[in-house]
Amino acid sequence: MKRHTIISAIFILISGSMFFCVPRLRQGARMPQMGYVYLPALVEYLSKGDPAAKELEVKKISLRNSIDSVKTKLEQGDPKIPEAVLRGDLKKYEHEMQRLSRQEEKIKAGYYRTIDSAIGVVARRLGINFVFNRGEELLYAEKEYDITEKVIHELSSRKNRTSPHSR
Repeated sequence: MKRHTIISAIFILISGSMFFCVPRLRQGARMPQMGYVYLPALVEYLSKGDPAAKELEVKKISLRNSIDSVKTKLEQGDPKIPEAVLRGDLKKYEHEMQRLSRQEEKIKAGYYRTIDSAIGVVARRLGINFVFNRGEELLYAEKEYDITEKVIHELSSRKNRTSPHSR
């Protein structure tokens, strides 16, 4: 909740400062332009084309199933397997899940760097001064200011430029 409040305050501050700057704009100067993206869609776009992310997701699903199975056996009491063994397995699986989560964060960090760069290219091309995330922070925006598809197009063209076929 605090994050939402802070982001809202920043948005209001930026919007207010732009409003108060309007009378001070020199003749012929243009108004600051804003756009927004839907960051989860951009991350999803990049992850769909990433074999490492797909493999990681398969491993996480399998590991979640193993954790759920061990927890069920612990709750129901499996007479064939000692509780200490089950608790050891559970600890091992949870440690592996933490390791996979760290890998996932590294992959996403790479996505965010790529997305940031692509947003910068699109924003400069369109003359946009501010780009917001439509996620939790942006409460309302008209569709015409959504540049998500343009950023996906930029990411796609980058992928095509770096693929072995394009060289």
